[in-house]
Amino acid sequence: LSLLSIGTAVTLATAFPLAAAEAKPEPKLDLPSAIGLALDKNRDLVRSAKLLKGSSLDVKSAELDFSTRIDPAGSAGVTQDGGLQQYGLRISRDFVWGTKASVGGGISTTDYHDGDDFHRHSVDVQISQPLFRNFGPLIHGEGIIQATYALQQARRAYEQQKANLAVQVVETFLQIIRLRRQIKSDEEVLQRTEKLHRLTKARESQGHATRVDALRVDLQLGEARLRLANSQESLATTDRLFAELLGAPPDQTFDLE
Repeated sequence: LSLLSIGTAVTLATAFPLAAAEAKPEPKLDLPSAIGLALDKNRDLVRSAKLLKGSSLDVKSAELDFSTRIDPAGSAGVTQDGGLQQYGLRISRDFVWGTKASVGGGISTTDYHDGDDFHRHSVDVQISQPLFRNFGPLIHGEGIIQATYALQQARRAYEQQKANLAVQVVETFLQIIRLRRQIKSDEEVLQRTEKLHRLTKARESQGHATRVDALRVDLQLGEARLRLANSQESLATTDRLFAELLGAPPDQTFDLE
């Protein structure tokens, strides 16, 4: 038995320092820092920011349909008189009113069998505008309008989510402080009730207190323990919620200032 006791003592002595070394101190945090940390690390807000960025990219993607395009052009072939090569560039752009404009330029070269070469430069300008059907920005710019509206909605939802998150952080911050003070008060009440319970039991054994007095103190002791347990459970739940709001691990607690 003595050897077993020694072995148990050694095991506990080695285990407790390890547990103490793994325990992390609570980082200090004031209210402005808590709000800033939540706005930066909250997981739901980060996802909303990515969705907002995606909506912004959708607007840019819709606007690309009306950007300037530069397309190379070239061809080569053989005729009865010789070889023919053509190459050039075409710049084109569509507008929200339905207008299509393009400017192209190129050089064509014909190599005759007798050794003579013929070069020709050309410029081509094309403009088209529908007058009745498919006319106006409401038809051709519908994609931009829809993407811009979706972006505005996403931005409003994101800003509202930020405001709600800040309010929730403030409420949870103050709730944790209140619960910690409540737990301290409940512990003091429990200590006084335990002293009263021991005193009443002693008085009952001496005949200076009735059984009713002892039962009444037993009830008070049970209520004090229940209040403390409820406060501790509420604090644990609020601590987990606060850590989630700040994007921290669920078991992380903070020294709130």
